[in-house]
Parts: sequence; structure tokens; C-alpha cells
Amino acid sequence: NCRDGSRWHAMDMGYMVLHLMDTETREQNDLETLWCVGPKYDDQVYTIQQSLDAIRKMDEQLKEEEVLTTVDKYGPLDNP
Repeated sequence: NCRDGSRWHAMDMGYMVLHLMDTETREQNDLETLWCVGPKYDDQVYTIQQSLDAIRKMDEQLKEEEVLTTVDKYGPLDNP
């Protein structure tokens, strides 16, 4: 433990992040496994990706609605 009682310190060194932690904290967080399996198994990354996918889907739907509204208002583009 450090003087301030914390059990985990992280330092961003620009090109890498250094994590200093006690044994119990290291076992509990298991960063090595997380880095090995990747973001697919990281709940926060997965949740963010789901949100981005939902936003993209809504954007596509809004674009489709905009096209349909324009056609309803002005008629088909190939109609002279």
C-alpha cells in the first residue's frame, strides 16, 4: 500500500501506461487476461459499441425518412 492508502497507481507515459498495484488488486482486476482476450470481453467497450451501433441505425432510419418525406412532398425525381 502507498502512503495515501491506494492500492493501484497508473501512470500515462505517453507511449505506454504503467500500472503499479499490490498482489490482491492485481489478482482481482486481472488486466493481463483482459488484454489477451481483447475488447470483445470488456463490458464497457461492448456497451459503447452497442450504443454506437444503435446511433448508426437511427441515423440510417432518419436518412430514409428524409428521402421518403421529400418524395411525398415533391414527387419522384424522375417525374417531369
